[in-house]
Amino acid sequence: MRHESKAIKEIVDTVLNTLFPLNSKVDEDLVGMKTRLQYLKPRLEIGSDGVRMVGIWGVGGGGKTTLANSLYTEISQHFQDGNILIIQTNSRIWKQKEIDNMCFEDATMENNKIEAVKYDDFEDGIKTKSGIITERNYDASQLCKIVSNIKKLRYLEVSLRCSTYVEVEGPAFLSNELRYFSWHGYPARSLFPDGFQPLKLVVLKLSGRFQEEVWKGWKHLPHLKVLQLRAMDKLLITPNFDGLPSLQELTLNLCPELKEIHPSLENHTTLQYVSVSYCRKLRMFPTITHMKNLKNLSIEICPKILEFPKIHANMESLVELAIDCTGIEVLPSSIRERCTNLISLKLWRWTRIIEIPSSIIELSNLQELDLSVNDFSRLGFSLSQLTQLKVLRMSDCEKLIELPELPSSLTTLSANQCKSLTTFGDCHKNCRWLCNVSLQGGSIINDGDRLLESMLEACMAIENHYMILQLRGIHQMEKGLTPQLVRGNRCRLQLPENWCNEFSGFLMCGVTLNYYMTIDVRISKNEEMNGMDSQHDVSVNWEDTDTDNTEYRYGSGVAYVSFGMLRQTAWWDQTSKALTFEARETFRNDCRGFGVRLIEKKRKSGLTETSTIYSSGHAPYLKIEHHSPSTIEISAIRNM
Repeated sequence: MRHESKAIKEIVDTVLNTLFPLNSKVDEDLVGMKTRLQYLKPRLEIGSDGVRMVGIWGVGGGGKTTLANSLYTEISQHFQDGNILIIQTNSRIWKQKEIDNMCFEDATMENNKIEAVKYDDFEDGIKTKSGIITERNYDASQLCKIVSNIKKLRYLEVSLRCSTYVEVEGPAFLSNELRYFSWHGYPARSLFPDGFQPLKLVVLKLSGRFQEEVWKGWKHLPHLKVLQLRAMDKLLITPNFDGLPSLQELTLNLCPELKEIHPSLENHTTLQYVSVSYCRKLRMFPTITHMKNLKNLSIEICPKILEFPKIHANMESLVELAIDCTGIEVLPSSIRERCTNLISLKLWRWTRIIEIPSSIIELSNLQELDLSVNDFSRLGFSLSQLTQLKVLRMSDCEKLIELPELPSSLTTLSANQCKSLTTFGDCHKNCRWLCNVSLQGGSIINDGDRLLESMLEACMAIENHYMILQLRGIHQMEKGLTPQLVRGNRCRLQLPENWCNEFSGFLMCGVTLNYYMTIDVRISKNEEMNGMDSQHDVSVNWEDTDTDNTEYRYGSGVAYVSFGMLRQTAWWDQTSKALTFEARETFRNDCRGFGVRLIEKKRKSGLTETSTIYSSGHAPYLKIEHHSPSTIEISAIRNM
């Protein structure tokens, strides 16, 4: 469950809102340069006090530079030289030399107006609080001089390409007002100049080739909440954390020489998120003594770490734990004793030696369990006790021959690339919510059709439900589909009288010349399709294929969509007589057959429930992307 931290977003938003009280976008619906100018000009509030910035965002070739040029020409008469700053990089534009002279070419000129600078070699743009656009590439030395002469800088974000990494002297001066410091490719050995007091710094993100330490000795940063050290090629040790009493998020990533995390980390009480990854020489993680507020701990691709961190405190806040490709051989009992509120547990790439501990079934709050890329042939214990478990991932377990008994709460199972798995068995017999199953890229599952029937039966007992089943190979469900599976990516369905009352939903099936596939379908009312004819409905004759060899090259996907999901859309019309189903985009390119049929309602009493899939606390993987009176587009999230 890797995601950008909510706390980081909140911190950045706060900083940006403080610095940029006005930051508008050109409405995408406005057309014509005159109209755009009329929209943009009032946003500058010409004549008012203070500084204004308007960002012009869009794809290349969309007219951003032309618009900025026109605006500059129109408003320049209202300003003295130096009061309009226009910055960007990459190509050259008008009045290049004149604009550079305003601020950047004269590096000795102090600037007391600019409070924020963003320079991005990757996206070709610098943005500042004082203006809109200029185009110029700067080397690291020039950028350090520029930063040194901005005396009220509060926000700094710099990204340099790897090819520009040359060691130079860092900034000679940094404003004590600095709140946000992010520099990708920092070019100096020393981070902070003498005299800089980072008492207001909230976010520090750093990457560079030349720093063996972030700073020397102990340093007090009382408001620092986010510390990210990435791609620090020579970093040997982290800073002392005692001077960072407000730290909430720590990221150590791609630090190949890092051997030690300062032991002061173990006493930190405000940490909420810790991620350590690709630090291949790191030998241990500090003892967890006072990290009572820690919510997320991730230790990945650190093969020298041989022991799980000792836990001496109740970790009631810890909800996500990920251990991937370490030398850890034993998952200690302290996890089930101290981490009782875990929601997500990831245990990847454990040795060929150690079995997954059965004690994980005591984590009664667990909702996601990821045991992918392991070497076991079976778990050897049931997961039925994990009554809150929603998602189970066991992909790339090449020796897996048997799935464990699954809990009734499970909604999603992913076991892709499990080459020894040939049967689903009865592991799902108690599953009431199972609606997403992916068994692609491994062997052909010989009871895939029975699994489909079981999932459909459970699915139809729940209102507004859906189902996705993805397998390798061709199964009876494709060969026996009525109406037959047709070649290509489009098929038509004639609707019988009273179809919306006699049936419960659509079952769609596709076959692609690929182990992996996804569901991505457009449904249109036939009267909206121009030029449709019967040539699209040519049935696939599977008997013509060499099933001993060809079947293994195919991937199959089945999706059931209940009418309950569709009734609230603009597309729904119970008077429709015929529909066209069409596979879209990447699915279309590899599609070898596509079909759809109506599923009859269950008539047995007591089976249909009024509850919905959302009652399980599950976020749906199948969603409606777009709907209008003529068409509706449905797709599945690609990562289960």
